[in-house]
Amino acid sequence: MSNPWKTSWNVLASLALFASSVGLLLGDYRYPGEILFGNSGGLAWLTVFSILWLVLAVFFAIYPKRILFPVLILTGARMGFGFPLNLWMTNNQACLIVSGSLVLVTGIYFLGSIFHFLGLNHRPWFQLKHTVTMIFMGISFMLVSIPFGLGGLVASAQNVFGEYTRFSLTSISLLERVFIKDGKKVFLIGMMHIGEQDFYDELTRKLQGDATGRRIVLTEGVSDKNKILPEGFKNGQTYGKWAKKFGLIVQNSTEKGMSEQEIEARDKKWAKRGIAYMNADIDVSELSGEHQKTLVMILKSFESNNLAEIFQQTDLISGPEMEDLMMDGLLKFRNDRLMEFFDETIKLDVSEIYIPWGAAHLPDIENRLINQGFEKISEEIRPVVRFWKR
Repeated sequence: MSNPWKTSWNVLASLALFASSVGLLLGDYRYPGEILFGNSGGLAWLTVFSILWLVLAVFFAIYPKRILFPVLILTGARMGFGFPLNLWMTNNQACLIVSGSLVLVTGIYFLGSIFHFLGLNHRPWFQLKHTVTMIFMGISFMLVSIPFGLGGLVASAQNVFGEYTRFSLTSISLLERVFIKDGKKVFLIGMMHIGEQDFYDELTRKLQGDATGRRIVLTEGVSDKNKILPEGFKNGQTYGKWAKKFGLIVQNSTEKGMSEQEIEARDKKWAKRGIAYMNADIDVSELSGEHQKTLVMILKSFESNNLAEIFQQTDLISGPEMEDLMMDGLLKFRNDRLMEFFDETIKLDVSEIYIPWGAAHLPDIENRLINQGFEKISEEIRPVVRFWKR
């Protein structure tokens, strides 16, 4: 039996959903960079309202399942940055498709509520079959949303950090690729600042192994001549604290405990074997003033032991500000400096150049090598963090 209240409640619900979806789509479309860095208030509101709508739909059969389920599925996909579409395209593209689909579905619901072509005004207020179905589907949705959300985070992180970092539900692995030109080999080795002991042990053996000729290792490590960075970051305590929490170690933790005399003696020993280390990074003072300010704010936030405090402090930094620092300041600018060192090093009488740098740097470095005529000859994957250890 037709009832104007049934229409009214569906119009209110559909209007809220449609307006939220349009706002989310506009926000995704207008975001200037990689959407992973963005904070979407529209998505938060849409998620809360969809869950509330699900709860009401358990008790009231006037809300249609054929609309509710697509909205929940698409909202979950958008929370996963467009998963599973972001397995085959960028996060931004995937999010736009999902947000657009939400607008389409909620738009049909809104128009159907007004013009009655969905027959919502004839639905019963209460129906046991509807309630049982909604409870079952609600529980199923909550259970599925956990692996679905994790999959979305893994895929979105993979898109941002590039193929030198391999994410899975069981581990994080890093890639090494070897390139050659005119008989000279270049080893691009993905790195992380914290990881498992055996990862760094294996890498140390590789770097210090017998060289076929002269070997130069271009190392990563931002210097701080003007003492701009927080002390906890410089002395390794910040990384050390978080490494300890997860049962990991800090990269170069052994070297941090060595004296200058011990390091000098070690370097001389390696030099006799044709192995030389050269820092190819920038000094933090070379970053722009805005980049320095943002970087210090981020590093200070990680000195806290409270995750809530960390998120609260980093929320003071906008997505575009953080992305600009990460992509332009900490990646491109430092890659430019690294390649300046590389271009001079490759001219020397050297047979091997090792570049063990953060994995996010290496896709760009690989493209620059290929543009110089280098060819890839091999690759190897090493797990750096295993979530389920034997």
